[in-house]
Amino acid sequence: MPSHCARAPDDIGDFFMWAEGLPALRNGEVLPAIGSKPAFYRVDGLGDPTASWPPEPAERQSYDEDVVIGLNEEAGDYAQFNHIKLAPAGALAIPSIAYRLALAAAGEVNASISLT
Repeated sequence: MPSHCARAPDDIGDFFMWAEGLPALRNGEVLPAIGSKPAFYRVDGLGDPTASWPPEPAERQSYDEDVVIGLNEEAGDYAQFNHIKLAPAGALAIPSIAYRLALAAAGEVNASISLT
């Protein structure tokens, strides 16, 4: 399913695309591994058709100050609460759930959640 953010990250736009059995793409580039279970894909022009994606399992990461969690747009209104509850991780307010999930798939945020 494609996800497009017209203004991010620098007004050029950001385009994500994925379909079951195919590698996830961001602006036409295959995303790096973020999971441990490879999915096999075949796409002409995207490298070895017998390769798996992700090509290698992702490395485990500890929950520390380097972790960034994507939250819904109201996260900024509750910044103190979010920083207390999510500590030591950082919080990033991103309006679109589709874009939050795409950024998690790309590894730019470690997790994406919506709080109401």
